[in-house]
Amino acid sequence: MRLFPVVLVSIVLVEYAGAQTLFEASRQRGGPPAPARGGSPAPARGGAGSSGGVYANLGQLMKGILYPNSNVIFAAQTQNPAQVKPASDPATATDPLASTYGKWEAVENSALALSEAAGLLMVPGRRCANGRPVPLQNPDWPKFVQGLREAGMTVYKAAQSKDQDKIIDAADVMTTACADCHDGGRRGIALGYSTSMTDTTPANLIRVTLDGIHPREGEKGEVMPAFRGALDDTQLASLIAFLRARFSRAPPWQDIGGEVAKAKRERESEDRKS
Repeated sequence: MRLFPVVLVSIVLVEYAGAQTLFEASRQRGGPPAPARGGSPAPARGGAGSSGGVYANLGQLMKGILYPNSNVIFAAQTQNPAQVKPASDPATATDPLASTYGKWEAVENSALALSEAAGLLMVPGRRCANGRPVPLQNPDWPKFVQGLREAGMTVYKAAQSKDQDKIIDAADVMTTACADCHDGGRRGIALGYSTSMTDTTPANLIRVTLDGIHPREGEKGEVMPAFRGALDDTQLASLIAFLRARFSRAPPWQDIGGEVAKAKRERESEDRKS
């Protein structure tokens, strides 16, 4: 089982609450106001580091660039990239490690992609998935972005050595950099205050992870992406256990795998009725 997808999905889950919290702090200091209700804002044109427009929101950027490239890096913790067999057609492989530019080169490329993508987090005009501006004016934001950039370069140097032990250490650096942004020094509501983390059963947290949180059209509220289909049952159960341990002092939940299967059955039953 790969540990990193579990850690990274937890990071993405917290991203929405984290950016929203930073936005609120920025707004209180006179930062940019929230957009008017109704309708999605048009892509911002021009901004520094932009080649003509900003098209992805923060969540899409995370899932489109940071998530897949991080998976490559963390896969190298448990599988030596040098031993990954090429795909039957490496030129069309969807797994970078098995592609034409695979093995250790794929890890190097993913590390560089993360460092380069850090700059995209600073482009003016980008918004969070809930429509609010990315909190560029919050003094913590550029520090967190720089942490991601430096972590990517740490991984790059480790990948160049082709030493799996160094990759494991570098992956820890990257996880720390991500955690610094999402729960280090944040103000306001954090996952540790969510009742989903302290419930007697993991049922609610499982449903939130699978289906996300989406406020009604035109209403304010927390936003979290849905990860149904992005994780298999084993990865989802590991994620739930990780979140419980990290954001709660309550004892571990029992039979999380059974609760995951139950939640999926209930959702399938609801879908059939609708």
